[in-house]
Amino acid sequence: MHVIASKVSTYVVIFRNSFCERLIYRSGVWLQIISGVFFILIQVSLWAALIATGYAEVGLEEMITFVIINFLVINLTRFDAARMLGERVRDGSIALDMLLPVSFKWKLFCELMGGNVFAVFFAGIPGVAIAVIFYGAKGPLSVFYFFLFLCSLILGVLLAFQIQFLFNLSAFWIINPWYIEFLTGGLNRLFGGLLIPLWLYPMWLYTLSMYLPFRFIVFESIQIYLGRVDLRDVGGLILMQFMWLFVLLGLEVFIWYRASKKIFVQGG
Repeated sequence: MHVIASKVSTYVVIFRNSFCERLIYRSGVWLQIISGVFFILIQVSLWAALIATGYAEVGLEEMITFVIINFLVINLTRFDAARMLGERVRDGSIALDMLLPVSFKWKLFCELMGGNVFAVFFAGIPGVAIAVIFYGAKGPLSVFYFFLFLCSLILGVLLAFQIQFLFNLSAFWIINPWYIEFLTGGLNRLFGGLLIPLWLYPMWLYTLSMYLPFRFIVFESIQIYLGRVDLRDVGGLILMQFMWLFVLLGLEVFIWYRASKKIFVQGG
């Protein structure tokens, strides 16, 4: 029990340090706040204009709520670690990471999560607050629906990291995986409904998205919040999230076993 508590406290320290180091550069904090406010106001204004013209057959309040929650959750599930992992593989420091008494994977998760939570606080919340004041938003159907939304959201965060981590393991073979962030970001935006809700997709693209895990990162959690999923079907969605996590964890075991044999120091 003491060993578990010690490891948990170590991960908490890693998370806290990652969050606090971003506070050092005050100009960067203000820039993140301003960019977050502008981004969400542009998104909300765009959808308000499209709905007014009849382009999207969805209520304005529901669409604005989707944009607001989507913006917050995107900041929470952005795990861009390709450059970080690539640099560690190139200079050999990845070998030292693997010798630490904590899991390299979850150490990386805590480092990235510290940045994500920072982004939610300083880019997400100010923009969301202004959007809610000027445009309004729809609340959850009930406290129980909100609880189910939070459960699905936690699984979505883990799923987002798991997908990104698997793609980033290509650094052991490619050495300079600079394009991974573009690839995973593009797949997530297209098949995860990050820019346009999946219910507005053409049928062929919607059907294809149903067979991929990306919709379970953000989109389905928001569907639960909005009450677009019948209460009897919520359990099935959460079960699907667990299933995808199980499949991807199994794939990670196979890839990590082979990747751990590829560790080397480039250039001495």
